[in-house]
Amino acid sequence: MAWPSHAQHYLKRACIQSNQTDIQLSWDLTQDPCGQFVEIEIFARPNNFSPFSSIGTITNFNQSNFTHSGAAAITSTWSYQLIYRYLCNGIEYYGDTLYVDQIQPVPSTFDSVSYDPVSGGIFLGWSQNMASDLYGYYLWENQNGNNFKFDSVYNQLAYLDQRFDPNAGQLFYALTAFDSCANQSVISARHASPFLSGTSSNCGSMVNINWTPYMGHNTTYYEIYLRLNGGDYFIDAQLDPSETSYQFQLASGDQAEVYVRAGLGNGFTSRSNPVQFQALDSFAVSANYLRSVSWVAPNTFEIDAYFDPGVDFDSLYLLRLNEPKPLILWSGLTSDAPYPYTYTTKSDTLIYSYVQMLTDRCGRHYYSDTANNVVLSGRETNVVDEYTLNWNPAIYLDGGISSYSLYLGDDIPTYSTWNIHQNDLNDSTTTTLVTDEELNIRCFQIVTEENDPNQYGPGVRVYSNPRCFIQAPSIYFPNAIVVHGINNEFRPIGLSIDKENSSIEIYAKNGQRVFKGNLSSYWNGLHEDGSGYLTDSYLYIADIQFLNGERQHYSGLLTVIY
Repeated sequence: MAWPSHAQHYLKRACIQSNQTDIQLSWDLTQDPCGQFVEIEIFARPNNFSPFSSIGTITNFNQSNFTHSGAAAITSTWSYQLIYRYLCNGIEYYGDTLYVDQIQPVPSTFDSVSYDPVSGGIFLGWSQNMASDLYGYYLWENQNGNNFKFDSVYNQLAYLDQRFDPNAGQLFYALTAFDSCANQSVISARHASPFLSGTSSNCGSMVNINWTPYMGHNTTYYEIYLRLNGGDYFIDAQLDPSETSYQFQLASGDQAEVYVRAGLGNGFTSRSNPVQFQALDSFAVSANYLRSVSWVAPNTFEIDAYFDPGVDFDSLYLLRLNEPKPLILWSGLTSDAPYPYTYTTKSDTLIYSYVQMLTDRCGRHYYSDTANNVVLSGRETNVVDEYTLNWNPAIYLDGGISSYSLYLGDDIPTYSTWNIHQNDLNDSTTTTLVTDEELNIRCFQIVTEENDPNQYGPGVRVYSNPRCFIQAPSIYFPNAIVVHGINNEFRPIGLSIDKENSSIEIYAKNGQRVFKGNLSSYWNGLHEDGSGYLTDSYLYIADIQFLNGERQHYSGLLTVIY
């Protein structure tokens, strides 16, 4: 019977397990030369000075591994041998002696660590480790001098790391090789591609870049690659390996992307992360327009505007002419919409002029046209209940003035509920005559209608300040009420009375106060439970505030009749 050709190489490996107690044996399956396999017997010895002893017998021809339990806890110098036995000829076949594998693979290191422009990750490449039973490689990241294993690879010599953003800082890596018994090589030195950063002047015309050197290999040169306005990259400069900074100039409006390539002493190269820069040109403002300056409350205007909040603008200011300090309404650092903006003034009967100013990051200023509030003024004529009103036009409106509307009201606090008195006054009109209004207080307001739309959007309505004319004050107090009759309310009546700020109190003859309130309420001669007071005379005391600012005190007797 011929000896199997591979009989001398039955055993493949003997590895100490991760528990550091057992030893795992494995071998190649051989052929049964006569179809009468009997057994495989495993022999071991703790060292070269001891004889081999049987540690197990395997009768399954297809079994290819065996655990020598507890062996590693005794010693790590074991050696092993297999004997195959067959019935066909009674011959025993011996394999070679195999020792426990504790040999580390030779060290591995990266050929290059480089930014990958396609994926935006970091590409790691290395050469094949020459260990005879190499199994794979461990990849490590280094943080603050400590190595952390983050992956393992098999049958490959490259890796793409996309876990981190290479634009956030320099990333450090290390490499080890491991064999079939998990023996590791010494961990390599740290490797990192150059990390590029930079700054530019306010307008982006002068660019300064600097970078960290390649870590892990000697560098022989640096090349500065530049791309302008989306074109192809070109080498702008080649620098000595001692250089770690560079400066270049951009023309107005240029967009630039730059990266650094390091030439390494082993013949490979490494690319840094890219950095972009923009040199601002004078900007064509698409919208810089004060839309309206409109009265909303006493001495208060609401200002609305359009502006271009593009990246080229740093901030927005509102300027009121003849005031030294501008008001900043918006900054590129915030996304808050500044308009409509409420602006408080000392008086709403003076004309104020406003300008919007946009500022780009180069410090250049862009001004809107001037806008102003509409001031309504007027006077009484020699005719009773006749008034002449005039106003200044809102000539800044982009769509032009379509018409004016005159609103009329008789109560200062409720301007928003006024009614239109004259509609569609001619767009060139800035004066009108109002007659025969029998009201205690006559308040007018001009509303300017803009042609709709303008070039920026819908037309607007601009409200002037109100102009009020007050009737001469007068007041009348009834001297009796009939609780269950028609005249069943005691309430003073008159002209130009500020009802909310006036008060009245009513007392019985015994000094009991039966009512207290302002002139928006009244007394009906009844208790809260609906029962009536005595038919009698009662004393009223009134403190009356008139709309012209006068205040008067009144008192008298009121008779209550049932």
